[in-house]
Amino acid sequence: MVNIFVGQKKKRYNIHRALLCSTSPVFQAHFGDVEIKHPTNDMYLPQHDPQAFEMFVNFLYRQSLPEIVPQTVTTNTNRQPGAPTDVDSANLDVLLNLHFMSSDWSLPGLQNATLDHISRYVTKASVLFRHRQITTIYERIKSPEAPLRRFAVDHFVHSVMKKSVGARTRQSYLANRSKIDNSAFLYEVIEAMIGAKRYPVPVDPEKNGPCAYHEHPDGVRCEEE
Repeated sequence: MVNIFVGQKKKRYNIHRALLCSTSPVFQAHFGDVEIKHPTNDMYLPQHDPQAFEMFVNFLYRQSLPEIVPQTVTTNTNRQPGAPTDVDSANLDVLLNLHFMSSDWSLPGLQNATLDHISRYVTKASVLFRHRQITTIYERIKSPEAPLRRFAVDHFVHSVMKKSVGARTRQSYLANRSKIDNSAFLYEVIEAMIGAKRYPVPVDPEKNGPCAYHEHPDGVRCEEE
């Protein structure tokens, strides 16, 4: 067993060494050399969120993620259309942290499961990402072809342009996005809205298929496995 200390408060997790090392090359490099006289048994991850790490541990042992269900959206009648509540925003922060964590540790299966969860969450809660979340996504992910970036754009475009959205809600969505100081995101949104490049208009992420926003490092799509 090895100890992993997560977050600024160093929350401790005790995990099976062999399972951890077989999951990611990052952990294999840190814990894998058991031939040495005093193998490393501790790892410190102060930059990571304990709640996201707990979801990783759940995935590690069960190959599934616990579902985070929106709880306040149906009770907050004064909520601005598209704006997440504080609880929604905090939950999305956890899921985004888990996604970045899985990317850093070369875990495409967890990345895919996390993005599926993000998609379900924003759809059920009827919310958009907050400005700082978009900024973080674009700071962490440089490729416009990356699944999370494509999803963020597709989700916004669909939310604004779907026929069921009223004029007031559409105006609120657009005003909300105009505050984002991220030229790459705004460019990709505009490109998508006018139907350029790869985006049909409007794109519904929920109907794009379960494989549309997945990583396929071996070139094999989900339905072909």
